[in-house]
Amino acid sequence: MRRVGLTFTAVTLLLAGCDTNTPSPPPGPRPVLGSGTKVTATLTDFHVELSQQSFRAGTYTFDVRNTGKVTHSLEIVREDQTDTRSDNIQPGHSDQITVALTPGKYQVFCPVGNHRSQGMDMDITVTS
Repeated sequence: MRRVGLTFTAVTLLLAGCDTNTPSPPPGPRPVLGSGTKVTATLTDFHVELSQQSFRAGTYTFDVRNTGKVTHSLEIVREDQTDTRSDNIQPGHSDQITVALTPGKYQVFCPVGNHRSQGMDMDITVTS
C-alpha cells in the first residue's frame, strides 16, 4: 500500500508540471525589420568587387572587407554628391556602412590616395 501511495504522489507531481495553464515566457527580441539587404564589398589591391551588381531603391548594409595588403576605404557617391564613406580599413579588417539608395547613378570607389585612378572605381545604377 505504501508503494502505491508513493507512485500516486510521484505521478501527481509529474502531471502538475505539465499544467497547460502556466503562462509561457515572453518572446525574445524580434529581429529589426527593414535593416537592409547585406552586400559584401571586397577591396583588393586595386579592385572593388560587390557581391551583387543590380540594385533597387532601398536600404543596404555594405560589409566592406579589405583583403589587400594596404589600407583601403569605400565611398559611395550619388550623382548629386550625396555620399557615404567607410572608415579607413587596415589589411585583413572590415567595416560596415548602411546607406539608403534612391534611384539614380552612383560611383563606388576607394578614396585613399590614388587608389581610385588605379582601378578601385565602379558605377552602379539604382532602379525604383
